[in-house]
Amino acid sequence: MPTQPMVGCRVPAEWKEKLETIANESGRNTAQVVHEAIRQYIETIEEASINTKIREVLQLPGVLETNPVISSLSQRVGEFEAKLSSIQKLLATLDVSSEETKPSKVLLTSEELALILGVTPRAVNAAASKGKKHFTDWTERFRKGGKWTFEVTNPGMKKLDRRFVPL
Repeated sequence: MPTQPMVGCRVPAEWKEKLETIANESGRNTAQVVHEAIRQYIETIEEASINTKIREVLQLPGVLETNPVISSLSQRVGEFEAKLSSIQKLLATLDVSSEETKPSKVLLTSEELALILGVTPRAVNAAASKGKKHFTDWTERFRKGGKWTFEVTNPGMKKLDRRFVPL
C-alpha cells in the first residue's frame, strides 16, 4: 500500500507524449517526471509568494528606517553594488573588441583597487606613498591583480588624491 497519496489528472495527448519522451531520455518513468515537475512548480510558486510578501513589507512606511536587519541588508547591498561597479570598471579596461581600439583609461580609487587585490585601502595607500616604482613592484606580487601605477589628481595639496590605473 502506497504511503503517499495519489493525484491524477487528464492532460492533452501531446503532453503525455512529451512526458514519455522526457522519461525515456532521462531513464525515469513518467510518474517520476510528473512528480519532479510538480515539485519544481510548487517551489517556484512558494518562492514567488515569499518574494511578494517581502516586497509588500518593504513598502510599509518606516520599515527600512526602524528595522535594523533590513537596514543592515540595505547597507550590504550598497557595498556589494560598489564592489560590482569596481569590477565592471576593471573589466572595461581589459575588454578590447578589436586590435585597433585601445581600451579607455579607467582610474580607480584605493578602495576599488583594494577590492581587486584583496587588501585594505590603507595598504594600497601605504604602498603608493613609497613611490611609483615601489607601488608597481608591490602590486605585481598579487596573482590576479597585475601591475598597477597611480596618478596624483591634486598635486600640491596637503592630502593627495591618487587614482590607480593598470599597466
